[in-house]
Amino acid sequence: PCGCGGGWGPGPPQVPNGFHSVSSAGGSPPCLAGGASPYPASPYPGHNAPSLGSAGRGGAVHELRRLFLELGPEEGRRQRLGDVLRRASEQEAAECISFILDRMVNFAAAHSFGIFALGEALRVHPVVLVNSLTARRVYDLFNPNADDRNAVMFLHAFCCYRNSQGMGCQEEASKLQKLLMRRAKTQDLRGVPASQLRSWLTRIWIDVPSSRPDRQVVAGCCARWIGDKGTPLEDKGPCLALMRQELELRGRPDGDAWLLSMLLEQVCRDPVGHSPDLQRLLWPLGAAPGPKVLKPLLSGLAQERGRL
Repeated sequence: PCGCGGGWGPGPPQVPNGFHSVSSAGGSPPCLAGGASPYPASPYPGHNAPSLGSAGRGGAVHELRRLFLELGPEEGRRQRLGDVLRRASEQEAAECISFILDRMVNFAAAHSFGIFALGEALRVHPVVLVNSLTARRVYDLFNPNADDRNAVMFLHAFCCYRNSQGMGCQEEASKLQKLLMRRAKTQDLRGVPASQLRSWLTRIWIDVPSSRPDRQVVAGCCARWIGDKGTPLEDKGPCLALMRQELELRGRPDGDAWLLSMLLEQVCRDPVGHSPDLQRLLWPLGAAPGPKVLKPLLSGLAQERGRL
């Protein structure tokens, strides 16, 4: 992660560091500002790699293919990869990106290097990458036999860049949601178990508002996932922030009543196994809930036998 911090608002709890907020009005996210790489940097900063002279003269894809075929340590090829992409024309960059994606699909061993290569392409040829990496190819970023972390970090940076250019990202995020449900063998996104992909999906939702599905779906997922007892608190930060945003959109006192109803619903759903982190939903309330808010909520629950 880029290390940019986000805040839940005045007072605790704080949204954990490790994801950044991007205004829907535009502007580059912090991890892309100043030309910084949005993805893991070269392990050899300042290292003068040998020049690949044919790159930039029609040989970029050829040089890229050689790098993928080399058997040496991956770290030693990364600086040379950056040199190839920097020298490539826009047309060559598009050909390189297509080659990288195809290579990742057909050769599982190329996944790690391929994700790094796409991160470099986002840094030096972002417009070409956006035009080349369509939503239907999002699935190609993820390999069931590889660690998801680097791939989903790249997708997060990619969505942040699209957002900074005023482009939507709902279709790309939708592919990630479908992948999560497919792996969990469920049709209900709320029932997806905790994972790196789920955690980063919520970071994409908070940083790229255009990536979010229906507000009711987002709120239902966030409430359920905050109530997951086995999920670390730092992974719940984006969900807490999203719930606060929904509260503010609803206004008061309706928003307060809605938030309390969501909290009670999760407690009633799993009276024994719910996480005490649900209490953190009380922080953004304007004041201690009064009788006007609590009475209709408790009356409704009392009418459903066995719910409490």
